[in-house]
Amino acid sequence: MSDHIDHLHHHGVDKESFTPLPKHVHNIKKWKRYFFFSLLPLLVVLISAVGYLQYRELSKEKGSIGTTSDVIQPTQTPVPSSVYQPENNTSVPIDWELNKSQTCGISVFTPPAEEPYIIPRDPNTLPSARDEEGNYWIYEEFDAELFMFRHLVRAIFKNPEALGSGYVSSAVEIFCANNESGYTTDSLMKKLETDLDDNFSIVQIKETIDDTRWELPVKIVRFQGGMFGNEQYYLFATQTHIYLIRAYGMSSNIDVTSVRDQIFFNLGFE
Repeated sequence: MSDHIDHLHHHGVDKESFTPLPKHVHNIKKWKRYFFFSLLPLLVVLISAVGYLQYRELSKEKGSIGTTSDVIQPTQTPVPSSVYQPENNTSVPIDWELNKSQTCGISVFTPPAEEPYIIPRDPNTLPSARDEEGNYWIYEEFDAELFMFRHLVRAIFKNPEALGSGYVSSAVEIFCANNESGYTTDSLMKKLETDLDDNFSIVQIKETIDDTRWELPVKIVRFQGGMFGNEQYYLFATQTHIYLIRAYGMSSNIDVTSVRDQIFFNLGFE
């Protein structure tokens, strides 16, 4: 210690002005240093734990590579164990009603007016044409003209007590007429195109696609102009009838739209 003081004095520091630090100050510094190093393992453990938890949450959201967790499974409408099997190997529940139209030569299945195919009414609210409370699937047919078609058969999801409006929750519509001219699907398509051009109609054909539906060759048609939106229409001819069919609606309820698709895919023709 005397050597240290002599050293300071040699460099111009007065012995009397030098005050050594108390011993406890050195001890505090050592304690802080030991405390800091003792926290390092704990920090490593905490960082590892946070990283692991974030990894688990990410795995839950995105799924694991190589598993089926990345595949979105389609929502299916509840179906009873006993089902009717049409010839095209699709199925509908056995309690669905089979409606036959002699005018259009077509069969249409509709589900019963009970859960899960009905949306119950809330007695505390008034019926509205734009909500789906009290809606159930109804079979209808009546005369209606569209191009060369003269009759309409449809299954529609609605509340018959609600006032009418332009809102359609969900529906499958079949326009038909007798095939008195012996049209094929191709010649029917050409006839429709010619009629629209000759009549200077504001309605035009936007797109046509050849396809097969109900084991029949069909034309998928999109119209533009007039009342038409972007819906797909299925146009085709059989030996007895000509048809223009669409499945459409404004509902975003997956249970409603899945039933509509089931009705559409299970249409039967003479």
